[in-house]
Amino acid sequence: MTALNFQNTDDMMALAYGKFLDNGGCGYVLKPNYLIQSELTKYNPLNAQELDLDYPQILTITIISAQFLSRPSKNSSDIPDPYVTVSIHGLPCDQQTQKTRVIENNGFDPIWNETFTFRIRYPQMTLVYFTVFDYDQFTSNTQLARFCLPLLMIQTGYRHVHLRSRKNLPTHSTLFVHIDLKSDTNQEMLSAQL
Repeated sequence: MTALNFQNTDDMMALAYGKFLDNGGCGYVLKPNYLIQSELTKYNPLNAQELDLDYPQILTITIISAQFLSRPSKNSSDIPDPYVTVSIHGLPCDQQTQKTRVIENNGFDPIWNETFTFRIRYPQMTLVYFTVFDYDQFTSNTQLARFCLPLLMIQTGYRHVHLRSRKNLPTHSTLFVHIDLKSDTNQEMLSAQL
């Protein structure tokens, strides 16, 4: 059991919404086998060097462009200077964050064409979190939109990621991305030698 503060719309709430998208959004997600039968596996989340039963995955995400990004607030006439962060959440050995460059004064259709690669040891426990920020050099950056989903739900190829507001409401904003997900062949060869 966990307790979440539903009064605040922070990143932890976005991760909770993303985690429970799996299994039809019913609110129940089964543990991976290495957590159910931990005595039969070499599972150790604090030591990434130990082998587990599943092969690590290599996730490659190309952030191509965004469409129809909203302004930071309804009263603002400022045109956003967007950038995107892609963060991997899960066990400590998998957590990583990368971000694109800032596109100045273009919230309608900014184009990045930047590729990020993530090596993930425990894909069943991993969430992929897309966040679009408005860069501001004088104050803190404002979050424009976000979307989080489990790694195992990601489909490969060219995709539109339909972003959501801070209150998890649908928006008209999208990210156009290319996703490639494959097994780490070096890890497969190492396991075959053992």
